[in-house]
Amino acid sequence: MTPAAVAGLRLGPALGSVMSISAAGQIGGEHCVSRAQAGRVNAALQAAADRGMTVVAASGDIGAAAYPCDLYSALTGTAPVSPGKGVGLLASDPLVLSAGGTSLTASHATGAWVSETAWGLASGNPGNQGGSFQASGGGFSQLFARPAYQAGVPGTGATRGVPDVSADASDRTGVAVVFSTGTRDTVQSHGGTSASAPIWAALIALADQYAGRHLGFVNPAIYQIARGPHYHQAFYDITTGNNTVRFPPRTITGYQAAPGWDPVTGWGSPNAQVLIPLLARDTSS
Repeated sequence: MTPAAVAGLRLGPALGSVMSISAAGQIGGEHCVSRAQAGRVNAALQAAADRGMTVVAASGDIGAAAYPCDLYSALTGTAPVSPGKGVGLLASDPLVLSAGGTSLTASHATGAWVSETAWGLASGNPGNQGGSFQASGGGFSQLFARPAYQAGVPGTGATRGVPDVSADASDRTGVAVVFSTGTRDTVQSHGGTSASAPIWAALIALADQYAGRHLGFVNPAIYQIARGPHYHQAFYDITTGNNTVRFPPRTITGYQAAPGWDPVTGWGSPNAQVLIPLLARDTSS
C-alpha cells in the first residue's frame, strides 16, 4: 500500500485541495513499515502541503492497538490480531490531520448537539460491527518525533500524538451508504474513523471556500485555536470514554479521554459554525 499511498498523495494536488484517507487497514501499524518507507510517505505529504493540500487521515478503528500487517489473515484467524499498542500510517505522520472517533447524541427534533463520548466499547456497536475491537485509534508514534505544534500540549510526550481531532464514528448516528445491485438499492448506516475523517475533510473544504484560498497544512492553526480563548466555542471537548479494546482472551488497555487534548479524541469534535471562520483567519498562506 505504501507505493500506492505515495502515488495518490503526489496526484492529489492536481485534482483538489483536500484529501481524506482511510488507510490504516491497508498499510498496517507503524511496525509494518521501515523508516525509509515512512520517509517516502512523509516526502509526498510535504510536497502536497507545499502545493496547498490538506490531508486528513482516519486514526483507525481498533483503539490503542496496532493494526496487523496482514489485516485479512488477522480477521480470518490465521495470523496474530495485534502485537500490542501502536498507531498507524498515515495518521501518525505530522503532516496529516489525524481524525479519531466519537459517539454522538443529538436532538432528534432539531439536530442540536446534546452530548458526546469517545467511540469505544461502551459507546460503539460491537454487535453491528463484528466484535469488541471497535474504538477510536489513538496513541503515540514510534517513528515521528513530537511536531512543533504539539510542543507544550498537556498529555503529549516526546513523539507524535494521535489523533489531532475527532468526529462522530458510531454507526448508530453514522453515514448513510447506498448500495446498488442494478435492480435494487439498499441503505445501510456505517461508521468508524473512515466516517470521521471525511467529516473533517468536508469542514476544511468549507473553510477553503470561506477563506477564498486553499488553507493547506492546517495543523498549526488547529492547535493555535484549541489552545486559545475560543477552544470551547470551536470544539466539543470530549472528556469521557477510552480506546481500550479486547481481542479475547487479550485486552489492550488504551487511553482515557480527558479535558483538552488526549490520545483518544484529540482536541475533540468541531463546532463548524465557529471553527470555520477561525481556521480561515488563522491558517497561514
